[in-house]
Amino acid sequence: MFLLAVGACAAALGWETVSLTLLIGTVWAMLDDVEQGVRHRWPAFVSALAVGWGVRRLARAAVPGSGSLWDEFCVNALCTAAALVTFVGVSRLRWRRG
Repeated sequence: MFLLAVGACAAALGWETVSLTLLIGTVWAMLDDVEQGVRHRWPAFVSALAVGWGVRRLARAAVPGSGSLWDEFCVNALCTAAALVTFVGVSRLRWRRG
């Protein structure tokens, strides 16, 4: 939520670095959890990056490129949310007992 608030403020103030702000914040938040040693940390990190990239590609194709910072923020907010949800979902999977 903090990342989305920062991105919305950046878009409202007219900063051109909205996508960079959300990207760096998302990767930093996930790497912080990886460093703390959550379950399935690296598969969760890689799958979150892949899902975020895929959602970004789909959203860019769906939203016409008007060049507005709010359009860019909406696409990046969707990408950020999808990546974080994927990371949390994969990192909360149970260990396989063998």
